[in-house]
Amino acid sequence: MGVAMSLRLLSRTAVAVLTFLSTTLSAFAHHVMDGATPATFVEGLLSGLGHPVIGPDHLAFLLAIGVAVGVGGLNLALPALFVVASAIGVTLHV
Repeated sequence: MGVAMSLRLLSRTAVAVLTFLSTTLSAFAHHVMDGATPATFVEGLLSGLGHPVIGPDHLAFLLAIGVAVGVGGLNLALPALFVVASAIGVTLHV
């Protein structure tokens, strides 16, 4: 019975995620800067700090990471690893 409940929960979660993903729009990461990529470190820092405040999609993402860590009983290193991986990606891109 436990396996059946787990599969049912997994299928409900998958349906919810797919429904959510099918109804989302593209994110505009630098909408405050008229679509421009930050040119200086300060612009990049301010853009990064402003994302969760100005962009509800970014705030929702940050909250989802927090909920996933809390509900899943995951280690807090997971969000930190995500930030490090993002920084590496930005460095490679630049």
